[in-house]
Amino acid sequence: MRRLAKLMAWSLLCFGLFVWSLRLETLPAKAESPPGSATSFRNKGAGKRSPQNSERQALMAEGRAAQLIADYPKALAEYQEGLQLAQASGNKKATAKFLSNIGTVHRDLGDYERALEYLERALATRRELGDRRGEGMDLTRLSSVYEHLGDYTEAFQSCEQALAIAKETGEPMIQANALAGMGSLYRQTGQLQKALEAYSQALALDRESQRPLAEASALASMGELYCLMGQYEKSLQLVEQSLAIRKGLNHRRGISRCLNVKGTVCRRLGQGKRALQYYEESLAINREIKDRRGEAGSLNMIGNLYANNLRQNDKALQFHEPALSIAREIKDRRAEGTALNSIGVDYYGLRQYEQALQFLQQGLAIHREIKDRLGEGVALDELLCRRAQGAFGVEDDLALIGRVRDKYRELCPIPCTDCKYCLPCPNEVAIPRIFALYNEATMYNAVERSRFAYQQWIREEERANCCLQCGECEAKCPQGIEIMNWLEKADRFFTNQQP
Repeated sequence: MRRLAKLMAWSLLCFGLFVWSLRLETLPAKAESPPGSATSFRNKGAGKRSPQNSERQALMAEGRAAQLIADYPKALAEYQEGLQLAQASGNKKATAKFLSNIGTVHRDLGDYERALEYLERALATRRELGDRRGEGMDLTRLSSVYEHLGDYTEAFQSCEQALAIAKETGEPMIQANALAGMGSLYRQTGQLQKALEAYSQALALDRESQRPLAEASALASMGELYCLMGQYEKSLQLVEQSLAIRKGLNHRRGISRCLNVKGTVCRRLGQGKRALQYYEESLAINREIKDRRGEAGSLNMIGNLYANNLRQNDKALQFHEPALSIAREIKDRRAEGTALNSIGVDYYGLRQYEQALQFLQQGLAIHREIKDRLGEGVALDELLCRRAQGAFGVEDDLALIGRVRDKYRELCPIPCTDCKYCLPCPNEVAIPRIFALYNEATMYNAVERSRFAYQQWIREEERANCCLQCGECEAKCPQGIEIMNWLEKADRFFTNQQP
C-alpha cells in the first residue's frame, strides 16, 4: 500500500510532532522530550501492527505534519482517509482521534460550526468508550471553538468539565490545558487578573510535568496579557523566557509568536522601526517553515503598523492584501474577515471611501456568518466611526449604515460618537474617553480591562467624579446625551465596582 513505504521515514518525525503540537493529541507528559531523544512511538511495537493499522498511523502522522505548517487541505485529506479506515475496521478509539483532529483543523480554518460538529462526535465516541483522558482533551478543544463563537458560557463549562476530569484521573496535561483555556476566556471577557492566575497555574503544572513547549506557551500568553495591560517591561521578561525555551528546542513556530509579541510591545511604545524588525523576522520564519496561517498573521501585523503607527496606508495595503489572499487560500474565515476590515481602514485612510465601505461590509458579513462576536463588534465600530466622520456619502448604502447604527445602539449604552463637541470641559473631565471605556466594558464584557484602563490612563483630575454638573456639555452635545447622569454612573462603575 502506498503509505507503507513512508513508515520508516516517519518513524522519528512522529514523536517530534506529538511534542511540538500543543493543540493536537499528545503523549503523556512523562514522555515529552525534544525530537530524537527517545524512540518514536511508531517504532515501538511496529512489527506487531497490521498493515491497516500501520497505514492509519502514517495518515495520522502526515495529517499532523501538514496541520503543523498550516497546510490545511492536505491535513484534512489525510485525516479523512484515516477516518474512513478507522470506521471500516470498527476501531472506535482511532475514529475518535481522527474526528477530533478534523475538528481542530476546521477550528483553525475558522469554520467553527463544522469544528463543533466533528468535536462533538469525537466527544460522544470517547464517552461511549469510557476514555476519560480523550474526553478531557476534546472538552478543552470544544472550549476554544465556543470561545471563537462568542458562547463564553459553554466555553467555561467545557473547561470546568475538563478540570473535573483532570482531578479525577490525575492528568496534569488536561488540567494545564483547561487552565490555559480558562486564561484565554478570562482574557477575552476582560477579566485580566483571573486570566493571569489561570495562566500562572497552567505554567506551574507545565513546569512540574516537564512540558517545556507548554511552559513556553504559557509564558508567551502571560507576556501578551501584560502587554495588553500596559506593563511592557514585565511582558518582555516573560516573552524572553519563552523565547529562550523555544530557541533551545528550535521550535520555529513558537519563536515567531514571541517575535510578534515583542513587535507589539515596541509598537505600543512608539518604536515603529524596531517593531517592524521583529514583525519581519517573524514573517521570514513563517515563510521558511511554510506556516501559511502564521504568514498571514505577520503580514496583517506589519500592515497594521504601517496604517496605525506610520500612517502609510498605501504601504499597509501591500501587506493586508496578501494576508487576505492567504486567508482565502487556506479558507480561514476569521482571518479573512480581519483582513477585509484592515483593508477597509486602509482605503479610508487613502480617502477612497467607496472601496472602504465595500471591504468593511464584507468583513462584517463574514464575522456575522461565523458568529465571531468580537470581530463583528470591531467591524461595527469601524463602519459607524467612518459614517460619523462623514466618510460615506448619501449615495452609499444607507440602509446598511442604518442597520449598523441600530445594532450599535442596541449594544452600546452611551451613543457617543467621539465628536468632542462637549469639549473643552470647564473642569477638564475627559468625557469621550470615559464614555468609550464604559461602552467597551458593556459591549465586550471587558469589565476588568476597562476599569484597569480607567485607573491607568485617565488622570485623576480628568475622571468622572470631577464633574461639577454645570450642564455646559449637554447644551453642546448633538446626540442629546444626558452626559451628567452618565458620568455619575461611570463614576460608580469605575470606582465602586457597581454596574
